[in-house]
Amino acid sequence: MKFLSVIIISLLFISHSNADNLFLNGTLIDIYNDTAIIDIKSESCMGERKFKISKDVNLEQLKRKINKTIYITIQENECDDLDKTYTIIEVQ
Repeated sequence: MKFLSVIIISLLFISHSNADNLFLNGTLIDIYNDTAIIDIKSESCMGERKFKISKDVNLEQLKRKINKTIYITIQENECDDLDKTYTIIEVQ
């Protein structure tokens, strides 16, 4: 029973830790300094957007993905503000 409780608590922690992140996909158009221009295809955030690239993201690997579909995680749970520059915390 104790083992089951530990698993449930772990799953809740993992679910909660991702609750503030949003997973998106789109075409990487270009990169300027530490900013990526991405044409987002995900319904929750469609359109061309600017994203700040976190220091944890490998910039050289990301540059090789220009004009390709990428999958990103941003440090927000929504991206409805067209004027805000959201931060990419992970690229797949």
